[in-house]
Amino acid sequence: MRPSPSVAPQPGFPSGRRPSLHQRLADEDLPALLEQGPWRFTSGSGGLTPSPARERGDLPLSGLRVIESCRRIQGPLAGHLLALLGAEVIRIELPGGDPLRGMPPLVDGCSVRFDALNRHKSVCELDIKSVRGRAELLELASQADVFLHNWAPGKAAELSLEHADLARVNPALIYAYAGGWGEQRDLQRMPGTDFMVQAYSGVASQIARRSASAGGSLFTVLDVLGGVVATQGISAALLKRALRGEAGRVDSSLLGAATLLCSEPLRALRDGQAPAELPVAGVYPTAAGLLAIECRNSADMECLRQALDYPLDTEPALRDEQIAHCLASRDAHAWQELLQAFGLAAATVAEDLSTLHQDGRIAPCLHTEDYTLVKSPWSFT
Repeated sequence: MRPSPSVAPQPGFPSGRRPSLHQRLADEDLPALLEQGPWRFTSGSGGLTPSPARERGDLPLSGLRVIESCRRIQGPLAGHLLALLGAEVIRIELPGGDPLRGMPPLVDGCSVRFDALNRHKSVCELDIKSVRGRAELLELASQADVFLHNWAPGKAAELSLEHADLARVNPALIYAYAGGWGEQRDLQRMPGTDFMVQAYSGVASQIARRSASAGGSLFTVLDVLGGVVATQGISAALLKRALRGEAGRVDSSLLGAATLLCSEPLRALRDGQAPAELPVAGVYPTAAGLLAIECRNSADMECLRQALDYPLDTEPALRDEQIAHCLASRDAHAWQELLQAFGLAAATVAEDLSTLHQDGRIAPCLHTEDYTLVKSPWSFT
C-alpha cells in the first residue's frame, strides 16, 4: 500500500514499521546487502577434483546437474534459467506432483505458468519427510553439482537436509537457498512472498509513486528478480569451484533482490542525502491508454513544456496533475509520436500482452506453441 506520513503501523509488520525506504535504514541486514550485494557466500570443502564427466553440450553449464526442490516462482525460475544455460535440472516434487500444476490457465491439463517455468526439467517425486525419501534425495545429491531449495525457514534443519548434511555425501556440492526474508530473523513469522516483501522493503511505495496505481505491482517483480539473483549467485559459486576447487553455500532472498532494486536511493538516504529524483518519471493516463514518460534533466523538461504547450509547475504533485490534464486531449499513441518527435523518452504501456506479437522489437523473443513462450535470453556461439 502507498504510505502516508500518518499511517498506522501495518498489521503483520514489526511495531511502528511503515513500508518506506526511510524505515528500511534501521534494518540490521541492510549494510551488508548494500556493500556486498544480494548474495551471502559461505565457504565449504576445498581442494576438490573436477566433477565426474557427463555428456556435455555446447552451452556454458552443459554437463552440470542441478537438484531443485522449489515451489512457486523464485526458485523454479532459477532452475529454469540454469536449464536454459545447459544444466540438467532434476525437479523434486511431492508424491502426486506439485499442486500448482493445476493452476489455471491450463493447456492439456497442466498450468501454463507451471509449464513455462519447469518444461526443461525432469521430475522425481519424493516424500522428503520420510526416511526413505531423504535417503533418495541424498543419493541424488551425491551425484549432483548444485542443490537448490526455497523451503520455509527452519525446514532444512528439521529434515536434516542442511548444507552440512549434504556436504557429507558430496563435498563438491554447491548448496543454494533462495529465501524470502534473508537475514531479517524478526520477519520470519510472516510469509516471505513477493507482495509482502514489496510492501516491507519500500518497493511498493516506489512503484506507487511512479505509476497510475495505489500500491505495488501484482506482477511478481521480486520473484522474477529474485530468481535471476539466485541464478547469478549459483553461477558465481560454480565459477569459484572451477577456479579454486572450493564448494560451499550461497544464500539469496527476495528482500535482497528488493534492496538491489532500491540500492541507489537507500545509499543516498544512509549518507544523509536526498535520493536523486528525475524531474518526471511515471505512467500517466491519456484519452485512451497509458503513457510512460521520463525526463532526465532540465532540457528534457523544457521539451516537455513545449510539447504540451503548458507552463508546468515546479512542485512534483501539481506538475503530475498538470501533465495528466494535458494528456487527456489525445490517446497514448498520438502522444508517444509527438513526444518522441521532441526527443523525449515516451512509450505507450502495453496493457494487452497479445499485442506484443505485433511488436517487431519483441516478437523475435517469443515462440508460440500451445501458448506463448519466451525464448532463452542468451545466444552462445
